[in-house]
Amino acid sequence: MATQTTNYALNKPTVNGDESQWGTLLNYNFDRIDIELGNVNARVDGSNTTNAATSQTVATINTTLAAQSQQINALQQADSATDTSITGLTTRM
Repeated sequence: MATQTTNYALNKPTVNGDESQWGTLLNYNFDRIDIELGNVNARVDGSNTTNAATSQTVATINTTLAAQSQQINALQQADSATDTSITGLTTRM
């Protein structure tokens, strides 16, 4: 009687014991391996797609942040003529 591997339950035919089952057992094993490798490839391909999308998103965020930083700098320069700091307040309560 065939035993199975620990991780993927692949069949290990018994030497001199499963004479008429070797083809069936090995075909089952190859089908399992093919399915598992297909699952790995799908995860890797999906990961690459996700990484590319993430890189594009990060680039968009960086562009937006740079534009916002320029706007903030322009506002700060425009306000520099007016003393808006807390130390510029002279009224006491």
